Amino acid sequence: MKKKLTTILFPIALLLFLVAPLLVSAQNDPTMCTITATANGAIVDLSQPICSESGPSIALSVPKVNHRTYLWTDNHSSNTRTSDRIVVKPMETTIYTVTVTDTMTGANCSNSVEVKVWPRFRTEVRQLKLTCSNNESNYGKTAQVQASAKSLSGNTGPFSYKWYNWTGTELPEYQQMEPDNTIAIGLLAHKKYKVKVTDASCGCWQYDSITTRAFPAPVIEFHLDPGDSVYIQNPDVTFSFENLSADSISVLDHTWFFENNIESYEDEPTFTYVEPNDQAVVRLKVVDDCQCDTVFTHQFKVLPVDLKIPSVFTPNNDGHNDTFVITIKSHSQSGNRDGKNPEEKPLSTYYKSTELVVFNRWGRIVYKSNDYQNDWDGGGLSDGTYFYVLKCTGLKEVVQYQGSVMILTK
Repeated sequence: MKKKLTTILFPIALLLFLVAPLLVSAQNDPTMCTITATANGAIVDLSQPICSESGPSIALSVPKVNHRTYLWTDNHSSNTRTSDRIVVKPMETTIYTVTVTDTMTGANCSNSVEVKVWPRFRTEVRQLKLTCSNNESNYGKTAQVQASAKSLSGNTGPFSYKWYNWTGTELPEYQQMEPDNTIAIGLLAHKKYKVKVTDASCGCWQYDSITTRAFPAPVIEFHLDPGDSVYIQNPDVTFSFENLSADSISVLDHTWFFENNIESYEDEPTFTYVEPNDQAVVRLKVVDDCQCDTVFTHQFKVLPVDLKIPSVFTPNNDGHNDTFVITIKSHSQSGNRDGKNPEEKPLSTYYKSTELVVFNRWGRIVYKSNDYQNDWDGGGLSDGTYFYVLKCTGLKEVVQYQGSVMILTK
């Protein structure tokens, strides 16, 4: 029994003999809280300040051992991190503290380092001059902006400036004006320009940016006669516009642009469309009192015509189907963009001219109109079947419709 006990205790004693030096070394490890600072793989001298924006990120680390825990804090926030290595880029001088604990022995230590940062400065960028929104015109490249850097601590400056466009390309020298290139000229509207400001006292630089604004454009409303739904058999459209911002912005000149590169300088030009097009477009260029030209676009429809002629109507004054209404077969064809139902439109909307003649069964004319307005209510005729001939003259053809219609009042 004694021999067996000795056999069991021997490995335990051997294990304690082997582990004991490790425990002692853990308690006495002088590098346990040694902080190393690096940037891009190279040791950093923390006695020298870094730049907050243009300087590198700093990696702070302590020796990594599996049975140790790490807690990093700083004097400007309540944030904590629990890795042996952290990466920092402070905006102001900051003290970082690490606490290392050995979970096997309970030993712990703390250490701190200060990452110094050059004093920051503030840059203000403002637009000195507006420009036209049309960047292609001579008046669309006249925006001017100015940058001004100010020290936040009194220990920075002087400053130098470089301007870049929205693609990151530096502006040519003739667009960067003295003193010290604080002003950039000849800029386009609605573009983002950046300025790089460098502090000569430390070499630190910061970026700021501005998106250029333009003169306000007039508010234009289009008017089309007969409306936004035009029909190919009567496709003469008269255009006009209204300046809804006339109280603040005057329109000095204008040009209309139609299909086939046709232009007009008239106030109310008329244009004839020869082919159906459910995405027809007219463009209007206006020049305002800032000498800015703005192009406005209006879309409408040029539609085919297929009449829908009723076979019965009921002139009994009930407000429904009281007149002989001729419209088009498909309501969706009309586009209905001008707020009117097809039933409300006279035949002159669809054709250049019309002639409607209605006969009784004996061939006697009971109604006739050379410009039918969808308003025949039967004229007091007795109930029965009547016959009509409708002749429609359009741009491309003359179409004749004939058939019968029944009057029912009871």
